[in-house]
Amino acid sequence: MGPNSHRTFSASLVALIPRRVTYRNYKVLDWIFLGVTGFVAYHALTHRNEDGENDIGHMLFGSIALLFFARVLLVDILKVL
Repeated sequence: MGPNSHRTFSASLVALIPRRVTYRNYKVLDWIFLGVTGFVAYHALTHRNEDGENDIGHMLFGSIALLFFARVLLVDILKVL
């Protein structure tokens, strides 16, 4: 392909690309992300198996979700860092 050639995309691919991404849309996505990661972190970190102990997998993914939650809250929402 030469430098002046154009690529064509299928209509379904173009429909997936948002035409206008505004700051307000990012804020809504940040709040949705906070809700989901907060729920995952809470559920994973408080989950107990039949013996009443923590599973290593739940603790691992819960702590990862908590890190993402804290990052989005502090950097994107509160603008602390």
